[in-house]
Amino acid sequence: MSKVKTDIEELKEQIINTSLILINAFAVILLVFFVYRAFQTGFGFETGVGIAFILLCFLIAFFRKRIPSGLKTTIILLVLSVVFLYETIFWGLLVSSGLFLILILLFISGFLSFRHAFILTVIYVMAFLLIGYLFHKQVLSLPERYNAAGFSTKILPWIISFANLCIVAFSVLIVLTQYISIYNRTISSLRESEGKYRSLSESASTGIWQVNNEGYTEYVNPAMCRLLEIDTQSDLSGIHYTSFYSEESLQIIRQENYKRLSGKSSTYELVLTGKKGTQRNILVSASSLFNEEKESTGTIMSIVDITESKKTKEALVESEKKFREMTEFLPLVVFESDMNGKLTYLNKNGQKLFGIRDEDIKKGFHIVSTLDPEEIEKAKENVERIFKGEGRVGNEYTMINKDKTRFPVEIYSSPIYFNQKPAGLRGVIIDITLRRKTELELEKYHENLEQLVKDRTEKLHLTNEELISTNNELIYQREELQAALDELNNAQQQLVESEKMASLGILAAGISHEINNPLNFIQGGLTGLEEYFNDNLESHKKNVKTLLDGIQEGITRAAKIVASLNHFSRNTESQDEKCDIHSILDNCLVMLQNHLKYRITVKKDYTDQSFTLYGNEGKLHQAFLNILLNACQSIQDTGTLSIATETSQHDLLISVTDTGCGIKPEDLPKVFDPFFTTKAPGMGTGLGLSITYKIIQEHRGEIELKSRLGEGTKVIIKLPKY
Repeated sequence: MSKVKTDIEELKEQIINTSLILINAFAVILLVFFVYRAFQTGFGFETGVGIAFILLCFLIAFFRKRIPSGLKTTIILLVLSVVFLYETIFWGLLVSSGLFLILILLFISGFLSFRHAFILTVIYVMAFLLIGYLFHKQVLSLPERYNAAGFSTKILPWIISFANLCIVAFSVLIVLTQYISIYNRTISSLRESEGKYRSLSESASTGIWQVNNEGYTEYVNPAMCRLLEIDTQSDLSGIHYTSFYSEESLQIIRQENYKRLSGKSSTYELVLTGKKGTQRNILVSASSLFNEEKESTGTIMSIVDITESKKTKEALVESEKKFREMTEFLPLVVFESDMNGKLTYLNKNGQKLFGIRDEDIKKGFHIVSTLDPEEIEKAKENVERIFKGEGRVGNEYTMINKDKTRFPVEIYSSPIYFNQKPAGLRGVIIDITLRRKTELELEKYHENLEQLVKDRTEKLHLTNEELISTNNELIYQREELQAALDELNNAQQQLVESEKMASLGILAAGISHEINNPLNFIQGGLTGLEEYFNDNLESHKKNVKTLLDGIQEGITRAAKIVASLNHFSRNTESQDEKCDIHSILDNCLVMLQNHLKYRITVKKDYTDQSFTLYGNEGKLHQAFLNILLNACQSIQDTGTLSIATETSQHDLLISVTDTGCGIKPEDLPKVFDPFFTTKAPGMGTGLGLSITYKIIQEHRGEIELKSRLGEGTKVIIKLPKY
């Protein structure tokens, strides 16, 4: 219906604006007429007023969107009235000005009430009749220059009548077309609304009952039929709606009906008795129905069965009553408050303690007013934490009773929820004044007991301190002796190892010297044999060449071993020797050939960049021999030993990587400690890597181990270049 009203209002606005435009169209005709008459009879006062009036109509039509609808309606009625009266007075029955009376009636019927439209219609008709009477009495007459008999032979009156007829005809046609369109839309909308209402009503679980002013049923939906215990609406034929209510309920209905006569809806509870005798508590929401004249035509009611909810509500009320009665006898303070901190309930004990009455609670008493002002912020923070589920259940505060006395309390509270939303707080307040006095007495007793124990233990403490001092001194002496013994053992082991290394160096030097002499004899004999075959047995030389080459290869290998022994056995403390790391690594591999052959593959990746390194060649041989030997021993069966060198701006990096058994993570930090070894007893002294670490430090270098158990070990040595 709101859409229909909007359409009608828009139509009225369109009619008003269209009327202004049509008036201007008619004004153009009048303007032509006034100009023509001015040329015929001269420009007089009447002509000037007419032209001014026409120009005013033009201005109003031009600014029509800025002028209120009510003012435009008044202007249009005024213009039409002036045109109607002027034309009728001036022309009499010679023109069709009477048509404007039809347009006026059509216009006012759409914009004014029936009473106002009727009054204006009577005025216009009487004015038309009065003008005719004045012509009859010859008070009014046509201008002398016009011949009534020959009026129809002139074209101008016909043109004016044609224009008037067109304006009225098209105006009537437009208005009737628009009103018919709105009427059709209204009928369609009403039918659609009725269909939706019917569908909604038929499927609703709420009962709908419509009765007329006589109290007889005009419509009930299926839900209402179930409440009334009938099958269809026809079962209510001739039955007054009051037949289903008791006298008590009918009194309530009469009171509510009186209220609804003023146009107000009402909601109330009744007891409904079905046709089969079943009684139900119902909630009724009723509204009066009115026609267009605002006369009551009946009542429509929405009815909900609240029997079960009423029982539940009564049970809740009974439960609350028991709760209230129980809290009244508790020696504790029981309270409830809303979200703003206003008390909604306080038991008798609490009212007595704080001097609060039920009247104070109804007026709005804040629970925080019973707290010490210094603890209000603390209470607010605790309440926020409680609603977040983070706060403690019990919190201690200082409260003020009706005598303005402060006393300690403990408050246990929990949130109240309504429809799953926080609605307030519920809790108990426990006066802990007596408990505090017990605690103070216990504290005093505890202090006295502590003092007694303290006095008795002071002597024991002094004696104990003397014993501890003596014991600490003995422990210190024992630790000093143990440290000295450890140092002696370490020194002895190092001396033994040094002696072994020194003896090994001397032995290696002697062996290399003794081996060099036979090698020289063998080399000389080999050379003599080659010359003999060249001079005397040239034809046999080809047959023995393989034997001679084998002897030469053996001499070469033996010479390399002797050379490696010489490098290893060098005994000097000089750190200024020019050292070739690649040669040192190769010499160590020669020394370890017996450990490598047939099971370990050696991969070398030496840098091609030139570098100079100074140090002690013998010690570097010893260090790298220890590293390579450990790598070989970590490989149980077969594996790979990779040696790589690379240079940076200031350092030379040497990495030795094996595919051996690796080192446990807990053992990795201890591998450079003296005498630490993971080898079986008798297989190692635990000094190899310790000595290596010391040699690398003497060369201002760094050594690092990376290892994973079962995957192998990588040793990285960084030595400075010069």
